[in-house]
Amino acid sequence: MKKFLLLFLGAIFSVILQSGFLNSLGAPLNNINLVLCLVIFLVIIFDYRVGLLFGVLAGIFLDIYSPLFFGLSTVIFLLIALGVNFLFSNFFTNKSLYSLIVLGGVSILFYEFFLYLLVFLAFYFGVLEFRIFLDYFWFKKLISEILLNILVLILMFFIVKSGSKRLRAVFIFND
Repeated sequence: MKKFLLLFLGAIFSVILQSGFLNSLGAPLNNINLVLCLVIFLVIIFDYRVGLLFGVLAGIFLDIYSPLFFGLSTVIFLLIALGVNFLFSNFFTNKSLYSLIVLGGVSILFYEFFLYLLVFLAFYFGVLEFRIFLDYFWFKKLISEILLNILVLILMFFIVKSGSKRLRAVFIFND
């Protein structure tokens, strides 16, 4: 119960921080997706179930403030958590900075792909009156979003590494 309450409050705080502060910053800093970074980080570094629960809770809170249809953020964060867990479990061996960077970059690409795919399908079926333009500015935004979010993930990694023994390398010496 204590873990759930902590995740619940963390999801609320991160959504408020992203919606109220980060999105109001000027470009390119408004491309930081703190909630996505936290979902990726929690799935890789802590536990899959913790990241999945955080993604669902934060997705529900983000859907409340989103102009898009309800459930879009929740579904995307659920898919991201499942995808990151699958890739981490099957293709990566440890909780290193390099695996976090690679999985972070891939996850951000998948996030954008799922977001634009679902918005396009909603527009195609007449659910939304929202069009997508994939032009030079969109690709420029995508590159800055990937780089900034990877920097946020690196910062999170070093903060947790400095305060926890979870990410310390363990060497076995044979004397």
